[in-house]
Amino acid sequence: YLQDIKHGGTPLHWSKSRKVIEALIDSGCYVDSKNFLGQTALHLHVRHERLDCVLALIAFNANINLKDEAGNTALHMAVEIGNVTLVRALLVFEADTSLVNNEGDSPWTLAMKKVEGSSVLAFTRDREGVLYSLYAIGASGCSTPTDRNGRELDFKKIKSAMAAKHRRVRCLFDEMLAQKAKYRKGVPKKGGRMLSLDGGGIKGVVETRMLLSMEKLFGVPILHCFDWIIGTSTGGILALALMSGKSVLECQIIYLRLKERVFIDSKPYNNKPLDDLLKQEFGVGTKMYDLKGPKVVITATMADRTPPDTQLFRNYPAPQEMLGVSDYCHPDICNTTVPSEQLIWRAAKASGAAPSFFRPEGVFVDGGILANNPSLHLLTEIAEYNMAKKALGHDEEIFESAVLVSLGTGIPPVKKTKVVDIFRPDSAQDTIKLMMNWDGMGKLMLDSVLDADGKVVDHCRAWCLGQGTSYHRYNPQLLQDLELDEKDDKTLVDLMWMTMTFMHAKREDILALRPLLLPDDEPNDSDTVETKG
Repeated sequence: YLQDIKHGGTPLHWSKSRKVIEALIDSGCYVDSKNFLGQTALHLHVRHERLDCVLALIAFNANINLKDEAGNTALHMAVEIGNVTLVRALLVFEADTSLVNNEGDSPWTLAMKKVEGSSVLAFTRDREGVLYSLYAIGASGCSTPTDRNGRELDFKKIKSAMAAKHRRVRCLFDEMLAQKAKYRKGVPKKGGRMLSLDGGGIKGVVETRMLLSMEKLFGVPILHCFDWIIGTSTGGILALALMSGKSVLECQIIYLRLKERVFIDSKPYNNKPLDDLLKQEFGVGTKMYDLKGPKVVITATMADRTPPDTQLFRNYPAPQEMLGVSDYCHPDICNTTVPSEQLIWRAAKASGAAPSFFRPEGVFVDGGILANNPSLHLLTEIAEYNMAKKALGHDEEIFESAVLVSLGTGIPPVKKTKVVDIFRPDSAQDTIKLMMNWDGMGKLMLDSVLDADGKVVDHCRAWCLGQGTSYHRYNPQLLQDLELDEKDDKTLVDLMWMTMTFMHAKREDILALRPLLLPDDEPNDSDTVETKG
């Protein structure tokens, strides 16, 4: 601490906790100020291995790629000390792996030197972890296995083992259908590029990380790639943030703020911090019809009726509106606000009002109850939109579905469980068993409702296959099941890093999407990304 003060800087350099950092920045302290050694607060907190402070600085838009007097970035420092989690934290927030320090070392070459120079086994394990963390996202700069003296082969074995663990079994027929539905030859259809974003709470960082990887490969903002976007819960909030002009990286940073400001105390969480955050990000008076660009659809569940129904908030007139048809004629059920006139922050809150986590937003609860994977809802919406346009004689405004990209928030591992048995108890012991089985029944029903990667994917793929639409589903396998309100920094960093490695492994598949998503954009040399490792 005294050593840090000796080298100058600001209180941000000398602080030791997330709360102090947040208070200092809120008071006007410049996040990228440097000390006498040219180091920012981010450099110092990386050196002191304070993950919470590092993420707090990133949440306030610290420049992650600034160099000190020795030319080292924060990533160089994380590699130098051999902290795997810090290396991954910087990588998932777009630390530049190509930058070199004054000695000409990139993070990769520095990591190689550290591995070769390690003699203590404990250090070697960390060094290997750092090396693999860089390799798995394509930072090695190697084009052949021989460049790494066989190390790449070992890493590939580790990677395969991680991917296979707890994987949900799919039959050969499903795999064949998936491959057939991916690529459809022919001229791209008018206005039919669709993006679907699943629900999943804090696991929305999986979707932001996938979108960041896609942007990097395509070389254009993600909104330029799609004509229709649908989102549920966290996916809906992400869609609205993108439509409001935020970059994907800014959206990912919002999740850091959300978990610290909203997921506090116990469930159900106080609605006010969430309201304040949504108003801050989307504005107080901005409405859905103010959003320009792609057509956007946000799902919510209307819980004031039986059976419950899905509400779609849109930035365009609904098909029923165009035809002058009312959704409901029941005298006891009031129509809600016209979807296109809903306030954006309220639409976001309604879509993400997960029962037991947040109080309802009026009559609305989480859209994930009926549409955790909203892909089919989007296909249905476009079909109804086209029918309305055709009925009105506006055939030139009809959209043809060309390609559907569906992003999930991670596939949970398959676990063995007991069969739920509901019966009439004959004894006190049976009563206890029955109570436990009721808990199991509740979990079974909840898992069934929230399943976004089971039969709904098969149905969506079959729909696309039948109408000649190219279908792409991206959803990384998780090694552990995470709660919607997971707050542990290391767990979330590992989740984003695993997603990053997943997308790196899928790079050829993603690049093949470009002609469908950007048909008028001629590829050039810079667009062709060399496969490394």
